[in-house]
Amino acid sequence: MEKNKREILLKAFIKEDFTDKRILSFQEYQNNYSLKEYKDFLNSIVIENELSKRIIDFLASYQEGCLCPTKCDAYEPLKELFNPNDITKPVKWLSQPGSAFYFKRDIARFKCDGVIENHRLAPVWEDKKATILLKPLIPEPKVLGEIRIWFNKNDLIKHNKDNQFLKGILDEINKILRIHEYIIEEV
Repeated sequence: MEKNKREILLKAFIKEDFTDKRILSFQEYQNNYSLKEYKDFLNSIVIENELSKRIIDFLASYQEGCLCPTKCDAYEPLKELFNPNDITKPVKWLSQPGSAFYFKRDIARFKCDGVIENHRLAPVWEDKKATILLKPLIPEPKVLGEIRIWFNKNDLIKHNKDNQFLKGILDEINKILRIHEYIIEEV
């Protein structure tokens, strides 16, 4: 029988936008575009956003890398090795509407799992050929981003890390992204 794993969840909601502004311009000036046209556009630019870069850099460097991911991907399962010296792919993932940066740190101290999500609405097409763009029935969300990081509670206790450690992480994130609301809870 699996032992019940006690975790601490740090969750932060932000109103700032991770989306590459050129993607927003493309969507705004094109009334209707196909999936092919959208992909062609995405492939024609280096997708990036300064906030995406800054938050991923933060994870890589906070307190001598204690949060630096070992694995990452745009979705699960995580297949990519995280390279703190080249964050191009993670920034690309996070800087697209409806996308995310999933990460895991599975080495010695401060093991954690997390996700940073871009809540801006991603384009969706009505037809099988992906030529007719579906118009959203709801407005863009007011909270455009979310960060969730799960820590093993026993691991935090073992390394003498308490709520001050977690609040320190939130304070640093807030300097980068201006947190709208946050939650720290045991799950």
